[in-house]
This record gives sequence, C-alpha cells and structure tokens, in this order.
Amino acid sequence: FTGDAFGFGFEDAEVRARVQGFDAGNGWNFRFERDNCLGLDFETAALPTVAFGPASLELCAPNDLLFVQQGSAFFGGFLTEAMDVPFYTGFASGSISLQNPQIIWRYDDALDLELAGDTLMIPMRLAIEEDGRAAHFRSEFATTALATDENGLNVSFDLTDNDASLEDLPVDIEVAEIQGSGHAGAGGLNIDYSILGALFTDGMNEPINAYYQPLVLNGTGELSAEGISLDGRLRLSDQTAFIGDVSAIHWFSSNRGSAVLENGALTFEAGGLQLHHLSERLRGLAVNAEGALLPAAQFSWQDGVIESTGQVDVDELSFDTFRLGRLNGLSGTLNFTDLIGFRTAEAQRLTLDEFRFTPTLVLTDGVADVSLLGPDGFSLEHAEWPFVGGRILIEPTIWNFDEPSQMVIIEADEWDLHSLLGLFSLNDLDIAGRASGRFPIEIVGANAYLRDAFLRSIEDGT
Repeated sequence: FTGDAFGFGFEDAEVRARVQGFDAGNGWNFRFERDNCLGLDFETAALPTVAFGPASLELCAPNDLLFVQQGSAFFGGFLTEAMDVPFYTGFASGSISLQNPQIIWRYDDALDLELAGDTLMIPMRLAIEEDGRAAHFRSEFATTALATDENGLNVSFDLTDNDASLEDLPVDIEVAEIQGSGHAGAGGLNIDYSILGALFTDGMNEPINAYYQPLVLNGTGELSAEGISLDGRLRLSDQTAFIGDVSAIHWFSSNRGSAVLENGALTFEAGGLQLHHLSERLRGLAVNAEGALLPAAQFSWQDGVIESTGQVDVDELSFDTFRLGRLNGLSGTLNFTDLIGFRTAEAQRLTLDEFRFTPTLVLTDGVADVSLLGPDGFSLEHAEWPFVGGRILIEPTIWNFDEPSQMVIIEADEWDLHSLLGLFSLNDLDIAGRASGRFPIEIVGANAYLRDAFLRSIEDGT
C-alpha cells in the first residue's frame, strides 16, 4: 500500500496476519490464529516534519485479540518485545528503539493511539551528512499519545529518568522528567514542553576534581520544525543558591544558536554557601567566604563551534586562603573572554579593602590587575598597597593552584622606617629615614620562607 492512512503518508507498506473473525451480535471481533502475530513492514511512514522507516515490526495482541468493533469504532492493542524504527528530519537522522512497548489504539473517524514502554533510546546525528555530530538520548520509561485530525497529528509525551549526550560536549546530562504536547501537520510542528530536574555535571573530570559542581535546570520551551527554544532557572544541585535565568534557542537549518544567563546572585555566608560549592577545585583553597558574586553569561554556537563570554561582578567578597592569609572586601568585575575555558581578558582591576597576610601584617586599600588563565591558575599582573608612607608592590607572577610551592616577590617602595618600626611596639628603639627593598617569599604548603631579602636606605636617616 502506498498512500495516506491514519494521518501518515505510507510508501510500500505491507501488513501480514492470519486472523479469524466472528460477529457476536454487536460488532465484529477479529483474533489472530494461535501463535500468529501481525507483521507490519513499510519503507516510509511520513508526517510533514518527520519520516520513519524503513522498518519491519512484529506486533502481537493480548489474548490474540486483534480488534473489537463497537458501533462505528474499532479498538485494540499490541505487544512486542522490542521496537526499532529509523527516522529522519531536516536537522537529524537516527533511530528510535523501545523495549517492551505496549500499544493501545482506537479508531472512529480518527486514530487515537497510546504507546508506552521501557528504555527508550534515540541515537542520532544532528546533520544528515555522515560527519554530523553524534547525539544520544535515553529514557527509562516513556509514554506517548497520538491522535489524528483533519490537519495532522496531535502529540503528547512523558519521559522519566532520562540522560543525554552530545559528541565533544564536556557535560553529562540527566533529566528527571520531560513532558510535552502539541501538533504536527501541514502547518508545521509546534510542541510545547517542560523540563524538570535537568542535572548538568562535569563530563571531563571525576567528581573529586570537577571544574564545577552539579547544576540543575527547570524550564519550559517550544519545539518547531525551524528550531527549539528554552527558558528556565539554573541553580546549584546541592544548594538553594540561584545562579540565574537561562534563555536559549537553536535553529536547525543553519545549525546555530545562542543562550544567555542573567539575573544571577550568589551570596556567601558562614554556615551557608561557600566557594567550594561552586567548584570542587576551590575546596581548601578559599574558605570562610562572605560577600556576593553576580554572574552573567553569553553563549553562541555555529556548526558545533561554541563561543562563550561572561561577566562576574564581585561584591565585597571576603575569604581565607590556604597560603596567603585572609582577604576582606574584594570587589570588581571579571570579564571572561572564554567562560567555558575559565579565561578572562588581561588586567581585570580588583580592589581589596584589607589583606591580612599575617596577624601583624595587615594591608589596606589595595588594587590588583589579574587575569584568569583557566581552571588551574591566574596571572597577577600588578598589585599594590599603601604601606608606612610608601608602597608594597607584588611583581607580576603566574599562580598555579596545583604547584606545591610558589615564589612571590614583594617590593618595598620608599618605606618610612619610623612608621615601620611602630608596627612592632619597640618603645626603646627609634629610627628615621626611608628605604626600599625586595622580599622574595617562597610559599610551600602552609609555610612561607624569606629568600635573600634586603632593604636599603634611599636617604640619610638616624
């Protein structure tokens, strides 16, 4: 058979069955002969936006009952061990497989069909060409309802315990539930859907060394033949912390899209949200945090190439570090040129109200120019604080988080020696004059060692 039936356009369809029919007085019933099922083969079963096939299915019926007639209506059901049907659209091709599918159907001027089963799997490529990016979707349990009308097909679905992957995407995705409903017909495809509990985790590193902690997204969107959109809210999985509102869209024909994150606010406080809740790599490096981070991000992609930028406003952030002491009142804006790669532009200006390097050495009103080089370190390009009538400066350095030791060179610039002596409460000693010098400090673990430090007079004194 080639032609239209039940809302589909069939090409080379064939149905095979050995059945027995009988009239019980209120309509015909048809049963399969013992140990027989219905064979359904088709080259293509097409809707306006998606086509299925070629496929060969073996469909059995509960109690061998093919269908029952009641008045003008016919209804029945089918069972099979597995179903595997290829599909292709304008933006993807693949196959749909379902274990233990159960089909309940009814026909009375229009076809209503419900399909449920275990372990739905949809491997696909996101372009028809052989070199298109591979993607995979799996659902532990799936239910779908289809109903034909004069304009096409009404669709609804409910998918639970899902996961998805995309070639070269360094993210693992699990989704608790996806629901949707809409229509496919001559006017195109229009599906409204919702996502509940989409969990995003670092797909490149073990949890103990993850770049970022698991994130959860809940949202709603629209699917059409032209593209797919999503609007939702992103938060940390293990915390109530709200990261921001997400809005994304992807266009199938041009294989491009964009996404933005905005309105985010992360507030740190004792006993609450801490920096290691954002990244496992900050655990132990920055603790006892207080203050706020306000993130924003922009993403765009074309043919699988992703660009990401972002901004993080740092608002009075304070924390203890494993090697450097306590930083209080850190503020500024970090502009990311590669947010996924955790890289910023050069010379990002930050101000620091107070830097407690040791209990007795406290620096105030500092400024620093930094750039992030990735998840493993940063570049300190310039830093200075006013100190005893002069300045303390830190020479440019690259700081690697994983290095067991780090050298930091502090410059003394025109220190007033009388003010310097006043820091140590030596009442029986006085000194006058000004001096400059250099203090190389090697930081090993939690210890700091002066290496070949010197301080030289730059004017006469006493």
